Amino acid sequence: MRLMEQAVQAFQDDADVQEAFGSMLRIAQPARTREAEKALERAISLGATSLSARTELAELRLRHNDVEGAIELYTEAVRREPYLASSYLSLARIYARQGDQRNARALVEKARSFDPGNPGLERAMAAGAP
Repeated sequence: MRLMEQAVQAFQDDADVQEAFGSMLRIAQPARTREAEKALERAISLGATSLSARTELAELRLRHNDVEGAIELYTEAVRREPYLASSYLSLARIYARQGDQRNARALVEKARSFDPGNPGLERAMAAGAP
């Protein structure tokens, strides 16, 4: 971890380093989620193009009850990679938790249209909601 912290200081304007640090903190040191969030935000602001930066930040936003922030990030992930079912499913789960079954089902159906054999989508449909 110390080496990664040194890299973050040495390469403050490197989106990949910032993203790797945020991801590492999120997984290895859950008590440092706010710091992980800031690193992932910085990575995105520096131009990180990966979906993982956005989806990991969305998960952190959910942990901190920032539902709107998570929706925004997952929506961006769907826009950037429209054929990745996991982003649709994550977004659908948020809508379902908010009681918006119509949007949740629409997102699952959209994902099923291009990934019909996805077991996560099948389970979501069988359960009646994501």
